Amino acid sequence: MKNMKEVMIEEINHIGIIKLNRIKALNALSLSMINDIKKALLAWENDPEIYMIYMSSLSETAFCAGGDVKKLYQHTITDDLDYVSTYLSNQYAMDYIIHTYSKPIITYVNGYIFGGGVGLAMGAKFFITSEHTKYGMPETQIGFFPDVGASYFLNKLPNQIGRYIGLLGQTLDYKDLIYLGIADYHILASNWHSIVDILYKKKWIKDDISNQLDHIFRTYNEIDEHKSDIEKHETHIDHIFSHDTIREILDHITLSDGYAKDISQKMLKLSPTALNITLELLKKGEGKDLLLCLKMEHDLSLSVVQTHDFKEGVRSLLVDKDKAFNWNPSSYKKIKIKDIKEIFKTLKEVKSHPIDKILEARNG
Repeated sequence: MKNMKEVMIEEINHIGIIKLNRIKALNALSLSMINDIKKALLAWENDPEIYMIYMSSLSETAFCAGGDVKKLYQHTITDDLDYVSTYLSNQYAMDYIIHTYSKPIITYVNGYIFGGGVGLAMGAKFFITSEHTKYGMPETQIGFFPDVGASYFLNKLPNQIGRYIGLLGQTLDYKDLIYLGIADYHILASNWHSIVDILYKKKWIKDDISNQLDHIFRTYNEIDEHKSDIEKHETHIDHIFSHDTIREILDHITLSDGYAKDISQKMLKLSPTALNITLELLKKGEGKDLLLCLKMEHDLSLSVVQTHDFKEGVRSLLVDKDKAFNWNPSSYKKIKIKDIKEIFKTLKEVKSHPIDKILEARNG
């Protein structure tokens, strides 16, 4: 095994193995982690002796809690936007490589998977949950927006569930992920060691890897007959989030409805600016391919990290940890839609994008 500090890289039985190892930070992705993962993926994609990739975590509680937001914040408050662009373009390029990888990627998610961690898992051929999986895109809680391709993959979910996940930052469990088709299999943590043993010892047929893996995972797949929370409330969710603006969503919520009232109370605590940016982003992502969405998110990020609400959100939740959010504007009723649209006017389609430059290494 090669110890790459925050990421463990090894090769066993034709499998390229990536294990996240920044345990104290719940595997929040540092730039060096992103670069190590990207480098390994690019090397293995052209290696005829590697048939598949297996990605997991050495933490017992988290697969990956997200991107290294505190580091982005530290560079932002010193006006170092070059670092922000470098970090995000490399992260998004890594996510794109995973989504479009030519060999099967297995991602076993045991524990928390938030934000940037979702970017690692969403593109895997086999996204596998345990009973401990907790999934979320909680960026609006820090005055940011769901990224890592969320403007693409959240729009692939039925009805208005993508808006529900992206705006509210709601935590989903394995039942939700299986129901929505985000995850492919549910395998108990106590059984995963048996899967790993098979992966490391099986005699693989190179031209039939996906079918062989599918058979293994189906054998251990646990079926839960209980309805997921989203399945129970899907009609509610669709009705609430079908409106065109945040103001319309909140103004049309019937407070006599307990479920809707709970959603309203949660949304009112979040950054009004971030909520509006997120909704506008999801609308702009409709019909776009993944690479275009990632480029749009990268360019939008460079504007949003400079806003008061991003700096205040990170300060309050992750730095000072006082949770005394002082959003500005403080209410969704004070938001001017023209100001939100102005943020998006800075996005320009250019022939050469930082993400393209990183992906050139993949294309030789």
